[in-house]
Amino acid sequence: MVLDAVLEELRARNTYKAEVYAPYYMISWAIHLFNLHNQKSKIYWEGSRLPSLRLHLLFVAPPGFMKTYYLEQMLRGKYCILGNTVPKTFEAVMTEAGLIGTISSMEGSIWVESGVAKDYATGIVGVDEFSAITQMLKTTHSGQLDVQLLSVLDSGWAYKRLAHGKLEYQTQFTLWAGVQPARYDLTSGLGRRLCFLLFLPTPKEADELLVAWAGARGIRPNVEQIEELWRKLKQVKQEIQSVETIEFDPGLLQEYRSLGIFPYEGSLYDRIILGYHLLRNPGKRVYVTLDDKEVKRLVHREVAWRRQISVGSEYKQVMQILVELGGKASRSVLMQNCMMLGWDIEKFVQVLTTMQRLKLVRFDNQEVELV
Repeated sequence: MVLDAVLEELRARNTYKAEVYAPYYMISWAIHLFNLHNQKSKIYWEGSRLPSLRLHLLFVAPPGFMKTYYLEQMLRGKYCILGNTVPKTFEAVMTEAGLIGTISSMEGSIWVESGVAKDYATGIVGVDEFSAITQMLKTTHSGQLDVQLLSVLDSGWAYKRLAHGKLEYQTQFTLWAGVQPARYDLTSGLGRRLCFLLFLPTPKEADELLVAWAGARGIRPNVEQIEELWRKLKQVKQEIQSVETIEFDPGLLQEYRSLGIFPYEGSLYDRIILGYHLLRNPGKRVYVTLDDKEVKRLVHREVAWRRQISVGSEYKQVMQILVELGGKASRSVLMQNCMMLGWDIEKFVQVLTTMQRLKLVRFDNQEVELV
């Protein structure tokens, strides 16, 4: 399976937790390729509608904890994992005009400037910090970005009417982005369209990441191994482009019920499972099932991540730290560990006060203890 070759390459680069996160990126890549194939061949339909089958990824982690690292390993540089198997770009900053495009006028001439959604209509777009987009939703200039983003992530249609004309086109780009931990509404339009990856490091994991970083010093690219990986990826790409039939196991419905998956999440898990099977030398007919232990593990992990995020990842971080410290710790030690995650004193006090009110922790003099 090509995923094994990807993991082997990432381990050679001393990548931390490659077996946890890399499968989702490769599944997203596979489903991206199949979506492009399906838009042309029209082999898979849902309710008489040709769906835009894409798996957009949002990596939730504190600053400095691998969001950018994974994007760079997958998308950026001469020896990135995906090579030239798909058009791709890495964007540090994103604006409404940068995403959708704009029309401007200068000295009587009309200028049409396309955005990355059009420039990479068949590619993968990596955005370093998704918070850069969400912050723009609060400004007058980018007030429509939420509507535009929902449309291009769901149906693929971009539409924007301006004083000097209108932009209208279809795009099938896949978004990979990152954001810092917070409580997110997964029932919102945006939350329903994203596959969340979550890393809330404990002090032990932070130290392990430091060791992995130190161990990566001096590792040069193994060009022969990377080129062999690219050959395997291109072979899988050809096989995906030859798929003629997609069939879903009827038993998936009961699996989803047992996992407590909501109706608006069903298509998300369909895509995770389909993408996994597409990586496994699919052939002309792909039978989508949860019988494989590894894909079941990936689905269960995503279910757990989404639940943690919807409850509030900051609370989970504090609870993880306290568990690792034996169930209780002094406020100063706990604050030191939280500051490692990019918190300031105001956020620390606010989160701890809320957790006390919710009876998740209790205070005993200067100590904080899990309830």
